[in-house]
Amino acid sequence: MPAGATSSIKSRGPMSRFILFLLSLLLLASAGFSSSDTLHVGLRLTPPFATLDDAGRPEGLAAGLFEEISLGLNRPWTWEAVELQELLDGIQEQRFDIGVGGLTITAEREEEMDFSHRFHSGGLGVAVHQQSDGLGPLRSLLSGPLLRVLGVLVIVLLLVGLLIWLLERRSNPDDFGGGALKGIGAGFWFSAVTMTTVGYGDKAPKSLGGRILTLFWMFAGLILASSFTAAITTALTVGRLESGISSLKDLRGQPVATLKESTAVDAVRDYGLAAVSFATIDECLDALQREEVRAVIYDSAILRYILLGGYPELRLLPDEFYVRHYGFLLPQDSPLREPLNRELLRVLEEERWISLKRRWLGQDQER
Repeated sequence: MPAGATSSIKSRGPMSRFILFLLSLLLLASAGFSSSDTLHVGLRLTPPFATLDDAGRPEGLAAGLFEEISLGLNRPWTWEAVELQELLDGIQEQRFDIGVGGLTITAEREEEMDFSHRFHSGGLGVAVHQQSDGLGPLRSLLSGPLLRVLGVLVIVLLLVGLLIWLLERRSNPDDFGGGALKGIGAGFWFSAVTMTTVGYGDKAPKSLGGRILTLFWMFAGLILASSFTAAITTALTVGRLESGISSLKDLRGQPVATLKESTAVDAVRDYGLAAVSFATIDECLDALQREEVRAVIYDSAILRYILLGGYPELRLLPDEFYVRHYGFLLPQDSPLREPLNRELLRVLEEERWISLKRRWLGQDQER
């Protein structure tokens, strides 16, 4: 205020100064917010949590949620797009009032900063190649489920062979006679060829019980042979489509890419995998395409969004692991935390939050 104006106020009486003070408050209120009311937001661009639209404005799951919250807070905000480490430093140094993006809540970060309530939970995903490495069909044939089916089939054939031997060993010693080992072996052979080809004709039952069992086994064998053939066909088809990687166990001792300075790095090492860190997630996926690494491990929601946008030769394994929670980042002891949490909980109960999840995660989820 100019010096003349200050001296003019001092020359007035107490009542005049009080009236002028009230008028000043009214003028400030009518003028809107002062610069100190504006929130400075550090924006970490991690689609689908935060990205920019065609006009350069923030959008995404976290950015859209914060925009809804800011309306309830009645606070304007400005934003600055920064990398993860710069955002963490800016929050600690209080250059930013809030951090928005795909930010996971961790104990390490909580020691130096504050978080809002969580607004999303998700695990790490594993991106691999679509195409087969040539060994997919062989792995499928030697897989546990198919070997178990084969084991059950062998046991059934052995039981049928044993019954045939018991029924035919006296009435038909030429085909099923001899010692127990030879006779059961002949019965096993008979049950196998009967199931697969309805018999070669080299062995045939002569007793009534043997013929009844054989008739039953021919019909049952047709069903079993069809089921086993379908299982093999399915395994071979899946083997051609898969990259040979179906779980984290298949990545033991092989290099996997993840984002530098992210929580995924610790998770990868905790699972005993060889982590190769890159500065951006695009660099990770490019390394996978060049086959420098066997997989990319990172936040499942982010990987799914990116793969749908332009990596048709890559796919995401169905299972997630190392589930983490996402929230907004705040300076320690920030006075914004309580009002932010109240507005956050209110918005999470409304239909607009469901619409945001449907748009950015591509699915309807429960509230």
